[in-house]
Amino acid sequence: MNHGDPTDGIDEAPPVRILAVFNAVLRRRWTLLAWVTLGTVASVAWAWSAAESWSSSVRFLPVGGSSMTSRLGSIAGAGGGAIDGNEAGSDYFAELLKSSTFMESVAAEPLEVDAAGTRQLLAERWAVPDEEPDARLQRVAQSLLKLCKVSVAKSAGSPGAPRLITVDITADSPQLAAALGTRILDRIREHNEGVRGARGRANREFVEKQLAEARDELTRATDAFARFTARNRRLATPALLAERDRLEREVRVKEEVFLTLTRQAELVKIEEQDTRVSIEVIQAPEVPLQRSAPRRSQMVLIGVLVSGMLGLGWILLSERLRRADPEDPDTQELHRLLQEARRDPLGLRAGKPAAAPDGR
Repeated sequence: MNHGDPTDGIDEAPPVRILAVFNAVLRRRWTLLAWVTLGTVASVAWAWSAAESWSSSVRFLPVGGSSMTSRLGSIAGAGGGAIDGNEAGSDYFAELLKSSTFMESVAAEPLEVDAAGTRQLLAERWAVPDEEPDARLQRVAQSLLKLCKVSVAKSAGSPGAPRLITVDITADSPQLAAALGTRILDRIREHNEGVRGARGRANREFVEKQLAEARDELTRATDAFARFTARNRRLATPALLAERDRLEREVRVKEEVFLTLTRQAELVKIEEQDTRVSIEVIQAPEVPLQRSAPRRSQMVLIGVLVSGMLGLGWILLSERLRRADPEDPDTQELHRLLQEARRDPLGLRAGKPAAAPDGR
């Protein structure tokens, strides 16, 4: 039994004829030229009206301390409170650069904004509305966060290894871009020396204070033992023997505490230097010689290509409509939809009943 071809009754799309397309373009070449000309003029106007921007980059490597303090602590028998290298790693500084508080410190003072060396607050240069000083500074900080792109290089070694941090700053003048990069780098260094170094200084000061107290207690215990020995050269009673033993034990305990704190004080001094993060600048901010945007030649080229494609599409569509069979249902529906679009472009009367031919 012949079931027939399942594709029977399905109209196949006519093949695209390259020569017919080429003929249509030649026949309507002035239309295509008009589209390209219009697109070129629009893209040139767009390119030259776009605001200029300049970019400067800062690259630095935060290098943390090693585990030397821990090793010395284990050798000396004292607990080394070394700061973990991961704590002072690249991720910390990357998050710091993305915080509004840090950017507020960057924008708090005037910056060099042009080649003449003019210094100006960012709030004044960007015409931020006058309001409370803190709120105004927050607005500037939010704008700075949008202009600064922070990226951290992928780790090529161990997870705790330092990674390169790059900050790309975009501004409306080359001098301002470089000045922002310099200010950001200065604030990073100040934060590292002030906030990050505070923990090591606090540990050192605490141990030094404990050491001074232990030294005074050892001196008092030694003097007490010496005075007792001088007064009682002959220990004739059990009570005097017991008192001497007690004073001698107290001296030994104070000596042990003093020696432990002395070792700990040396370890803390090493730790303060060993675990402090060092900011190694790989690329300092420089005044850019070329603007980063707009790229006018690319914008014009894109405008010409897009307008040419639109013009070609318009020519092919109009030729297709001109050659369409008026009895074809799809062609009739297309004409009907075009007429409705002319009468009601926004489709506001969609769904409303059509008026009767006699107007009733």
